[in-house]
Amino acid sequence: MAGTEISERGGTSSSSPKTRATNSRFSVHSDQTPLEILPGTCEFKNVEANVTYVLPIIIRNSSNDMRRVRFIKPKTNVFQLKYDIVGLIAPGLSISAELIFLCDSLKDYHDSFTIMTEDYKAVIPIDAYAPGSDIQFDPVVKFGVVN
Repeated sequence: MAGTEISERGGTSSSSPKTRATNSRFSVHSDQTPLEILPGTCEFKNVEANVTYVLPIIIRNSSNDMRRVRFIKPKTNVFQLKYDIVGLIAPGLSISAELIFLCDSLKDYHDSFTIMTEDYKAVIPIDAYAPGSDIQFDPVVKFGVVN
């Protein structure tokens, strides 16, 4: 339906790039997402075994409508998502959550969690990396003069 706009009377015109009617109400959705999630990816670097790491997550309602936010937790038991259950979030306001990481063995872990509203779904990837070497090479390698 890109390139068309649905009016309250049911007609269409081609002025808005992304427009969608939901729940029998007139609703306009642009390229901007209804939630601003910070950080967009969760990463823990140089993790150690039996150490608890906590990453704060901010979810801000950037739409003009009240939003109810729902979380789907990570599948692995090394990641935990702690949050308070709240009702509707007013436009411009935010809620916070904490992503907690605790492992008993030193290896890389990968998972994700989901943040959902009535008409929006964001999957946030989670990565935890064990300490490793960071080898960096110069972009130009000089081997000297070759005869």
